[in-house]
Amino acid sequence: MIMSRLIKTFWLFYFFLAIIASFGCKQENPIGKWKDGIIPYYLKGNFTDEEVEIIQTGMRDWESVIDIRFIEVTPRAGAYNIRKTSENEWSSSVGENNSDCHMDFGSGGNVYSHVIHELGHALGLLHEHQRPDRDNFVTVFWENIIPSYKSNFEIKDNPLITEENYSYDYNSIMHYPPKSFSINGVSDTMTSVDSTKEINRLGIITDLDIEKATEIYGPPVEEE
Repeated sequence: MIMSRLIKTFWLFYFFLAIIASFGCKQENPIGKWKDGIIPYYLKGNFTDEEVEIIQTGMRDWESVIDIRFIEVTPRAGAYNIRKTSENEWSSSVGENNSDCHMDFGSGGNVYSHVIHELGHALGLLHEHQRPDRDNFVTVFWENIIPSYKSNFEIKDNPLITEENYSYDYNSIMHYPPKSFSINGVSDTMTSVDSTKEINRLGIITDLDIEKATEIYGPPVEEE
């Protein structure tokens, strides 16, 4: 009986770890831009009216600063699938990758901030703290990161823009807060190299976020 309970506990723990490992932003290759700045999307799952409004607000906010359009379509291959999950799970594919373009819409936290962060990934933006020169600006404490999330801190080269051409943005919507995925919830996973600078994601699309996305898609087109 005791052995049976131990085995059951082990598999429940293993299952829990497998679920945890699926959280976070998925950076899938290849990373491409959406043709003509048009992002077809559809919703899958039981969204509340409030959640739909937040999603659409995030889309309008991105549309107001760069030349892109989100267009709702019936479910089809190649469209951006925004799917509701029951867990505190947020993730997105990056750019238009001709395969599984999607956002996992979870629960918890500042929903609007999560939405515009994931939409930033959908447009082709990577995490600010993963840019090639990030070690000049932040120190990553690998030992403090939950192991299954470490890939979200690995340096990546974005083929759509040269991120080193831009000032490092500690306030970027694409930057993680300093305790993100902390192994104990208390220890920092990142700190600024410059003690006068603070990692402080503002929860809005910053000017530097706009500059990067504009390089990919251009500025918004003035309506006549």
